[in-house]
Amino acid sequence: MLEVAKQKQHADMVQWIEGDYRKLKGLKTDLLLMTSHVAQFLLTDEEWLAVLKNTHDSLNEGGHIMFDSRRSLKESFAKWPTVTTKRNVTDPVLGEIEYWCNVLETTDVLAKYELHYHFKKSNKIVVSTDTIIFRTKDTIENSLKDAGFKMQSVFGDWDSSLFTDTSPEMLFVAQKS
Repeated sequence: MLEVAKQKQHADMVQWIEGDYRKLKGLKTDLLLMTSHVAQFLLTDEEWLAVLKNTHDSLNEGGHIMFDSRRSLKESFAKWPTVTTKRNVTDPVLGEIEYWCNVLETTDVLAKYELHYHFKKSNKIVVSTDTIIFRTKDTIENSLKDAGFKMQSVFGDWDSSLFTDTSPEMLFVAQKS
């Protein structure tokens, strides 16, 4: 994904880092952006708080952290494609890719699932098994405060609408205080 991102317009203005939160040590920046719901892959409270603290340390005074998280476990997977409702995307290099999700196990806050990708051009099938966590808005806001951040905004979707109890997403913007 980094190679794809580096091909985008203005990508040369971004410092791309491959690795986990420990790679932030010693860096200074005005903005740290976590995309693609990556915050949900940090399953333990210890790891989550470590990411937030390392981010806080890496930000210049007044710097911001921005990230997204899905709001609801049940509602999120209800919208994902299944083996009977597969979806397709087309990549300019890889061609048509068919994909779907198989939920393996859920608890109140965790979901283990498989993402199936069928690359039609090469007829290659890739299966990725992951577990994600669904933290509440209050939990995330409290962890940001504990790490030294001040909340700026919580949006409910990519259209910049403010968060409500029925929003599909939670997009957090917090400032180093």
